[in-house]
Amino acid sequence: MAEAGLEAGLQRLKQLLEQMKALLAWQRLKLSEAKQRPIMNIRFNDTTYIDLMDRYSSFLTVSTQIHHILDENNAKISKAEQGRIKSELLTMEYQVYYLGSGIRFF
Repeated sequence: MAEAGLEAGLQRLKQLLEQMKALLAWQRLKLSEAKQRPIMNIRFNDTTYIDLMDRYSSFLTVSTQIHHILDENNAKISKAEQGRIKSELLTMEYQVYYLGSGIRFF
């Protein structure tokens, strides 16, 4: 049960990471367009920032749950599997940490 939950959690994190990358790409495009054509800078109901924060919050929740499962089920999961999962998890956490370091939202 724990391993299935871990795999599902890792898949969810991958989805959330891809969604955050797409939202940031959209934000970069909007900012670029606003700089090139300031007169055409019409703002519609833009929820990019809220959507990004929602994905980030979900990412942190799932990541914390995975860490908790790894800590609680230490004896039930092989060391090799734990190492693989921790490596994937830390790689994604690192990517999220530096994801939007060069972009502003206001």
